[in-house]
Amino acid sequence: MSSVRWFPHLLSVAALLCSGVLGGGWCPAWAGDQAVFERMYFPGETLVEAPTRHPKPLSQTAENVTIITAEQIRDMNAHTLAEALNRVPGVFVEFFGADLGSLSLTRIQGSREEHVLVLVDGIPWNFLSGGNAETLTIPVGVVDRIEVIKGPASSAWGSSLGGVINVITKDVGRRPRPEGSGSVSYGPGTTLDARAEAAGRAGRLGYYLYGGYQRAEWERTHGSFRNRAAYAKFSLPVRPGLRVGFMGGYAEAEPESGHLVGQGVRSEDDLHAAFGTIMADMDLGERLGAHFAAYRYDHRLRGTGYEDGTRGPTGSLVREVRFDEVSEGLRARLVWSPEGHVVVLGVDYDHGRLDQTVESGPVFQSRGTPARFTSSPELDRWGVYLNDTFSVAGWSLTPGLRYDEHSVTGPIVSPSFGAVRRVGRQTVVRATAARGFSSPPLSELSGGGASTDPNPDLEPEKIWSIQAGVETKAIPFLWVKATGFWHRLVDQRVAEPSPDTEGNVRKVNGEGATRAGMELELETAPVLRTSLRWGLGYVDHDQEGDGDDREQYTFDVALVHRWPGSFHGELAGHFVWWDQGPDEGDRNDPIWDLNLWKRFRVGAGVGMEAFLTAHNLFQGRQYTDPDRPNPDRWVEVGLRFSF
Repeated sequence: MSSVRWFPHLLSVAALLCSGVLGGGWCPAWAGDQAVFERMYFPGETLVEAPTRHPKPLSQTAENVTIITAEQIRDMNAHTLAEALNRVPGVFVEFFGADLGSLSLTRIQGSREEHVLVLVDGIPWNFLSGGNAETLTIPVGVVDRIEVIKGPASSAWGSSLGGVINVITKDVGRRPRPEGSGSVSYGPGTTLDARAEAAGRAGRLGYYLYGGYQRAEWERTHGSFRNRAAYAKFSLPVRPGLRVGFMGGYAEAEPESGHLVGQGVRSEDDLHAAFGTIMADMDLGERLGAHFAAYRYDHRLRGTGYEDGTRGPTGSLVREVRFDEVSEGLRARLVWSPEGHVVVLGVDYDHGRLDQTVESGPVFQSRGTPARFTSSPELDRWGVYLNDTFSVAGWSLTPGLRYDEHSVTGPIVSPSFGAVRRVGRQTVVRATAARGFSSPPLSELSGGGASTDPNPDLEPEKIWSIQAGVETKAIPFLWVKATGFWHRLVDQRVAEPSPDTEGNVRKVNGEGATRAGMELELETAPVLRTSLRWGLGYVDHDQEGDGDDREQYTFDVALVHRWPGSFHGELAGHFVWWDQGPDEGDRNDPIWDLNLWKRFRVGAGVGMEAFLTAHNLFQGRQYTDPDRPNPDRWVEVGLRFSF
């Protein structure tokens, strides 16, 4: 069913349910439910780190931020980070198959995937080669919360034109007796997801440990997925006012897409990630603190295509691409908190090395592509940033400024200004203005490829952005968050024929574009312990020059029933319109998932949850690549233990 037909239906259902709650004294919320609802929004203890690189209350945060908690991830039974992000209005996740472990691209408010900076405990996760981040190597089981900044965050983080996804992992334990959990789920096609975690304190040393394993077989393409992950975090208070820590892990994901009929290949991918951070937090005075960190991130990617017999001998090589990347960096910041201010001054330094190899089979060689191509570019970049959060006449104001220096593209300055005002006890208004940028991927600057040439004169893409919104629960039994945005993008990277090599292309800076749109989120107070969530993300692309204008939007709706600590059930639907051409209407149905869990008490200090998830409950089709369709309905069951 096309988006044109689903658009009014979703609006009508949401409006009907909301009006029933708002208009009726016939179904008042239970007192206990209403108390929970009152605590859900504007809670004083909710802190967010990403906008200024230091925790501050969400009610004083001007940026357009969404927080995904570990509890929400559990309730939706998400197997990957991409699944959790897929329910955030304004975030567009393109799945290549939507199976357990399929590859994906994440965009924010119409940006490209390389515009979105992904961080894990402060480590940049994006590829040096292509600029995007593949989140399969981030085990979702270690996530404490995900902070999503929608819109440029360059005044704090540097290259992040589209936004930031800041993954904060679970903390170390505080008690000598270990606490933890384990889970296992099983579905058709040998689908398995097994996890275990434990946290505690051994003497003065706090620790958190995690291990996970996932596997799946995909019947449609005869593909498969394997993923092994381990993670550890340690924290040691050396003396009062000084704490040191270490966090690190390893992940090995093998998403094999299988037989891609339209391309005439069988596709296999391997991703390996090994990472570690050493850090220290120091109190330098009553109102002055410091943070230092050093990290290393090794990332390997191999993508291989083999002939299926369409164009050459079955099993012969079509093309293999290998990227071996090493990123190393230092982080240092000071936080000064004089009366009425929180000032953050920091410095970042990163060094990256990329070894890339492209091997081409007979088909590509017949077109003039070399049998083997290698390159080993490097980069250095550093930045210094300063921001302050203070209050004036009832407004919370946050000016920010950052200077970045890139070894290839040169310097760039990123200012920002945000304002927040609390209107009464139940309404917050927000506005931001910011300049952001996105550095070109290393392969486009100095690496190139078998059919692409590098362009060392390529400049960063830049954006001017304005966002404004309101968040309120002043309407009885309803929470509403609405945001409008306008982004003006210049110096876009586009492909043109290379002047150096006949038949090759290279990236150059082209004309600009405007992206404007809105986000709307609603949630009702529980009625008979049941609430409704609804979200819309809409983007209008206005492209200069080639006239490639598009409208993209997502809808999310969920009916949630919960008995706190005992039972949870939700029926959640997701719809996305990519505006990719006339054939898209045949594969853009809403996808509905049903998630249920029930908690049982096993013994003293031990709990158990049985859960069931029915994926794609109504057999919808939602995909962009005809070679990688989403699966039909599939059901998994599982158990979770906690101690």
